[in-house]
Amino acid sequence: MHVVCLQENLAKGLSLVGRVVSSRTTLPVLSNIMVKAEEPAQIRLSATNLDITVSCWLAAKVDEEGATTVPARLFSEFINTLPAEQVSMSLSVRTEQLHVSCDRADANFKVIDASEFPIIPEAGETTLQLAPPVLRQMISQVVFASSTDESRPNLTGVLLNAHGDTLKMVATDGYRLSLRSTTLPVAVAEPTNVLIPARSLAEVGRGAADADDERMAMISVTPNRSQAIFQLNGKEADGKGKGSFHRLAVVSQLIEANFPKYEAIIPKSHTVRIQVSTAEFLQAARRAYLFVRDSNNIVKLSITPGDPGRLHFFASSQELGDHESELDVVGEGEAMEIAFNVRFLIDVLSVIDTPEVALELTTSNRPGVIKPVGSGAEGFLHVIMPMNLNR
Repeated sequence: MHVVCLQENLAKGLSLVGRVVSSRTTLPVLSNIMVKAEEPAQIRLSATNLDITVSCWLAAKVDEEGATTVPARLFSEFINTLPAEQVSMSLSVRTEQLHVSCDRADANFKVIDASEFPIIPEAGETTLQLAPPVLRQMISQVVFASSTDESRPNLTGVLLNAHGDTLKMVATDGYRLSLRSTTLPVAVAEPTNVLIPARSLAEVGRGAADADDERMAMISVTPNRSQAIFQLNGKEADGKGKGSFHRLAVVSQLIEANFPKYEAIIPKSHTVRIQVSTAEFLQAARRAYLFVRDSNNIVKLSITPGDPGRLHFFASSQELGDHESELDVVGEGEAMEIAFNVRFLIDVLSVIDTPEVALELTTSNRPGVIKPVGSGAEGFLHVIMPMNLNR
């Protein structure tokens, strides 16, 4: 193998694949990144922890095809220290080393043969297409609501449901629920209903931030229904731009568990509804959080609907003191007091990009619903369970 590529492109590719490298593993090859030179002119970088596999294709001058695996951490850190020049890589099968040179810097890396690297599934028939900006936003609006409790695997994933021309993503940790839906540009031939680990989707979202927004992301499920494959195109059509890539693929194992019947969790009606500035609501929540972050995270809201109405915040800590603030709102219904985990409020308000949000409530001990105002067909709602007012 002998290949030459730009340092910026190589560093970008390593940053995209390196996050899934296993830090603790009994298989040494899982601590490595596979480097594969492919004709006519590209390098494929791949890393896996067996649950998630990320591959990135970069533009390169390929003099000789070949593949090997190199220690991920050392290789990435070394490449990041190199100047923005061409990087040359050549493999010596006899010494089992990868020689890397750039400018006046040279290094030799011990390698493990590429044949020991796990087989990476190739994408099958595409089940749906989605614009990268929409995919990116959908992921950001749901993944934070998933659980990190591995004892409840069905809550650590995000439900992806596609039917006709509608795609939904849903996540819940038992205390809150996020649902985001969108209209697909091309209807799916067959319904898709799979549970994808939230961490896998988070990696897709990071990759989508560097994707070409004009070229559709492709999502498919393997024939045995055990893995989902996400494919994204790089921003530079020829892959020669600095810090760019040709293509990115994320392969994720699916969670074999039943997702909760989330429709029953979403309130069907409300007795109080207010509209408030998203930015002001978020800032008020962040101020309140400063006083309760080291205790119970509880903030009390007193709502007085009207035009104008008022939304009053109260946060208190025996050790630190207390805080009050008030916002103008427009709303209808009766006055109400309710308490929420303020960290949850911050999480959801941080992923809403409309100027105003609506808060819909029934009683102080029933879930509340937060929705963007004016989001149209790109539907998003967040259900949040209340806290005990007397705590």
